[in-house]
Amino acid sequence: MINQSIKFFTIFLLVFNVFAGGDDRDKQYYEALDEELASFEAQLAEDLANQAALEAFEKKLANQVALEASASNNYLAMASWCEVTGYQGAANYFYAQSDEERTHLLKVVHYLNALGAVATIPAIKSPVSFYKSLEGLIKTALKNEQTVTTAIHKMVEIAQKEKDHSTYAFLEWFVNEQVQEETKFETILQKFDLLGRDKLGINEIDKFLAVEASAPSEPTV
Repeated sequence: MINQSIKFFTIFLLVFNVFAGGDDRDKQYYEALDEELASFEAQLAEDLANQAALEAFEKKLANQVALEASASNNYLAMASWCEVTGYQGAANYFYAQSDEERTHLLKVVHYLNALGAVATIPAIKSPVSFYKSLEGLIKTALKNEQTVTTAIHKMVEIAQKEKDHSTYAFLEWFVNEQVQEETKFETILQKFDLLGRDKLGINEIDKFLAVEASAPSEPTV
């Protein structure tokens, strides 16, 4: 912006000298000045467009903070319901999921701050605190992950369009992570068909989730 201001001031001086100099300025000088002005106007328009695109993209990243925060809260509420209902394995699993989503949130916050955008931490609505069944809870979790995936894919498309290679590389981690997240919940849902929905089957699923909860978690931010 400072360089543009200097350039604008320089052009202003050239224009002033032209009009002050009168008819002794030749046609080539005027043409060169017109080209310089046209170039400056084109560059200014491009810079303004890039700035608007950057601000819009930063807003989408800020929205991602809200999505990750909401996911963390949702999983915390799910864990609480599972614990009270007697599904301790599922409770441990969703407590871990809640913590994991918070690490995702922090990744976005750190990236926004690195861009100089200063991440805004949003207020989020209270999550659902009651579920009719463990299977219904898992289905809701899968839908939540699909919502996050859609948002990330939209940001990837924007990063590609704007040729923002650093942000594209940053988002690639989230793309791969979402594939894993959706696959996990799809696998859990399949177990209801394989093991059944009676007490014995649900008990086995709860045991499976307990094992998953004890698996090594992703590195912290």
